Amino acid sequence: MDDYESPEHIHESLAGHSRRCGVHISMQEVYRGLGELIETGLARAYRFTGTSRAAEEIVGVPTAEGMTENYFWATPKGIELQTSDSDWYPFDDKGQLRKGWTPPDP
Repeated sequence: MDDYESPEHIHESLAGHSRRCGVHISMQEVYRGLGELIETGLARAYRFTGTSRAAEEIVGVPTAEGMTENYFWATPKGIELQTSDSDWYPFDDKGQLRKGWTPPDP
């Protein structure tokens, strides 16, 4: 994530990539994943407030209802992890599915 992202936008992006891998990702999995990323310090949740639409950080993991109303952004720790090793990523530098890549166990 390089900007504030809504869960819906995250889901759309993941769904497009995951279909190419033969994997289905539900909205509930996105919510669960966002919660885990926040708990481990890899992302933070924000809400936009006031007329200036300033971003206000939410401390901790939002409630299930709050997930749909908030936006999310990777922390520096999350960005560092994401860019440190791409072996887990199913696509190569040309956007092709890596040969021999298999989805992780559920």
